[in-house]
Amino acid sequence: KVAGDIDTYDYCTLAQLKEMESAGWDMITHGYYAHNTFANRAALLADVADNRDYVRANFNGRGWMHYVFPGGIVSSANDSIGVIAEAGMQSGRLVEFNPQPTHTLLGIDKPLQLWSRDLSQTTGYTAALTLIDRAIATGSTARIHGHRVKTTVADANNELSVADWKSLVDGIRDRVRDGLIDNCTMSGWAAGAL
Repeated sequence: KVAGDIDTYDYCTLAQLKEMESAGWDMITHGYYAHNTFANRAALLADVADNRDYVRANFNGRGWMHYVFPGGIVSSANDSIGVIAEAGMQSGRLVEFNPQPTHTLLGIDKPLQLWSRDLSQTTGYTAALTLIDRAIATGSTARIHGHRVKTTVADANNELSVADWKSLVDGIRDRVRDGLIDNCTMSGWAAGAL
């Protein structure tokens, strides 16, 4: 499970994650294995529940109710959407490389299949800021996710440089300061949108 990486080399410690949560971040449920690798629905449900229970036991917020599909992969054979619904998830995050902002007037008809923009050296932080600007222009929401921020990028598909991370954070900070956007957690967004 994802918890197996916590407190290991190149990953956050549990203390660091708790510090992030105290600073306002959500700690959400993330699967470890792609849903199409499980032998059956029961095995997938056990994995989702195991990861959910770890988040619930170790963090105070409501982030456990929000799920990240590993690799953005949904398995129809194992009923991924039904499994996360049964596990009590309010939202499920997929990966989209050319997302459109979610317009609030259209409503959220598939909260268990929300797209999110990948953030890596390959995709670049400017693509994320462009997506945010499109969301601002249309009165929409945008979700962005990433895996690692590194001083030296070795895996450009899963890592972002510290310098580019700082540029992204500065860009978001400037838009918040100028009253153009609100930055919120998944649980905060879901409380107002779902």
